[in-house]
Amino acid sequence: MIYLGFLQPFALLAGLIGFADDEWPTLRHDLRRTARAEVAVLPPYKLAWVVAFEGETMPTHTEPIVAAGKVYVGTYQGRIHCLEASTGQKVWTIELPGAILHSPSVDKGVLYVPGTDGLWAVDAKTGGILWYRPGPPGGFCTSPAVIKDLVLCGARDGRFFAIESSAGKVVWEIQAGGPIRTTAAVDGDTVFFAAEDMHVYAVGIPDGRLKWKSAKLWGQSLRDYAPVVISGKVVVCSNPVLHFAEHIGADTAFLARQAGLPDSRWQTIDAFLRSEKIRGSPEQIRAEQEAIRQRLSREPWRRTFYILDAATGAESVIAPVLYTGGCAGVGNPPAATSDGRLVVIYRTAFSNFSLGVAPFVGVGLLNVGTGEIEPLFHAHGQQPPWNTFWGTADEAQSIMTAGELVYFCHQGTLSTFNLRTRELLPVAGRRDSWGGFANLPWVLNEWHGPARGCAAIAGDKIFWQTGSRLLAVQGRRALPERKAQ
Repeated sequence: MIYLGFLQPFALLAGLIGFADDEWPTLRHDLRRTARAEVAVLPPYKLAWVVAFEGETMPTHTEPIVAAGKVYVGTYQGRIHCLEASTGQKVWTIELPGAILHSPSVDKGVLYVPGTDGLWAVDAKTGGILWYRPGPPGGFCTSPAVIKDLVLCGARDGRFFAIESSAGKVVWEIQAGGPIRTTAAVDGDTVFFAAEDMHVYAVGIPDGRLKWKSAKLWGQSLRDYAPVVISGKVVVCSNPVLHFAEHIGADTAFLARQAGLPDSRWQTIDAFLRSEKIRGSPEQIRAEQEAIRQRLSREPWRRTFYILDAATGAESVIAPVLYTGGCAGVGNPPAATSDGRLVVIYRTAFSNFSLGVAPFVGVGLLNVGTGEIEPLFHAHGQQPPWNTFWGTADEAQSIMTAGELVYFCHQGTLSTFNLRTRELLPVAGRRDSWGGFANLPWVLNEWHGPARGCAAIAGDKIFWQTGSRLLAVQGRRALPERKAQ
């Protein structure tokens, strides 16, 4: 079923910087998993179309895949749907034997689909099956990476496969120490992936040779997301060892002490957050970040954010990032900026992004070389405007970037933050909803805890799946910035 509707238009000027193209052909846009599109989608926004998939559910950590004017989504019921990106009209649907547990990938007109039954190559235009590779027990729950005529994908039995993209023949495989539930990232001739043994692996793409295996990371899981490769570093997130509420509560009390508050009662914190003290001084911000590093060094079980050297797997810095996420899920992954930094959601007392029952939440720019975070402050007073950013540490939000815009994708809302003007703007949805709509009767309650997939930024639209629906929000497609002659 298709619904048509409109959102309140807004006005905004944004920067214009490009990366690859105006498609979203793979998880988090590209094989480095940067979640950065080439061209921003600018206001005014309107809801172009919405499609509900009756009787079907989609994993919350998956995202739409967009290529050649088509949008592809998979469901637990084993169906892959192809829709016209411009209208939402169905082009084709195929049904596979097993559940689709992660997003497919498109390369050279072929859709590669991971499922519990195996890996499928599908003609992206017609939906015709090109080949099928039976999977090991449990199949695949990671999104494929396609490069150099190889399909790279980790399996639930702990094996990582390189498979010929043309015929489905296994070229090489390597055994990890646990199930692989983390999508791989690629940089140059190396593929990076994590396994549930809590190690990150770097493997040579041509021959399947293990280049390095990281030290064991803290956490119970690295599932659902993907490493982010940027500036010679590999960034990975895990979930807490202790119960997530215990982590969040202890970190809140810690940050209150660092800010000089007499206690961590909600009344005390609320009064602080309504004061100008939340801006902090450069000295206070540096002291807080150093105190967090010392805390994570002293109590490493609190760590859920890692920066590894892409060449060796070693750590050179500890980022001052305390856990944010929901229901014990893996922490919110960062997204790349045009200057090689990462937009991160992190815990800090010095922020005006807090809004919720687990405050002291900030948005900042992380330098992966030094581990320092530059705090960002929005231009709207002491709290984010309603239905923009949900600054509560116990809910998951995905981050995407394009040009000077940061996009925040929550279960209920989609919003933008302009890195130049510092304005937050609602794009679609509303609090405690599924993209602005009521929960559908056949969909289990996602709530705000599970891992969140990105919204896909392609052409003049933002494609966002939530609550068994796919929404297309239309805006203005930015033009690439002209370089001086």
